[in-house]
Amino acid sequence: MAKDMRAKDATIKDLAERLSETAEAAEAAASAAHIMDKERKSVRNEIAKLRKDVDEKLHSSSLQVSFHLSVCLWGINLKEEKRQYMPIAFCILIGILVRRKHYQNTL
Repeated sequence: MAKDMRAKDATIKDLAERLSETAEAAEAAASAAHIMDKERKSVRNEIAKLRKDVDEKLHSSSLQVSFHLSVCLWGINLKEEKRQYMPIAFCILIGILVRRKHYQNTL
């Protein structure tokens, strides 16, 4: 009977050790998941910040191109030349706007 009790005690001790190891592994996994979640949130915030910066720069560069285009068009004195370059200017401006719209859709 004593031998049987020792065997049961050894089995219980073995199971307790295994459960303890499993609990430690679960705690480590939970800790790693928590750290990964913090890093994911940080990266997500950084992406949002970068996206906002890119949008602002894109808008600013579109305005600059539009301004320079206007200056170039108004700098042409002759009506004939204005008529000749106006379609080209509009094509350039439309191209910029289409690119901007396409870029925003890819974000």
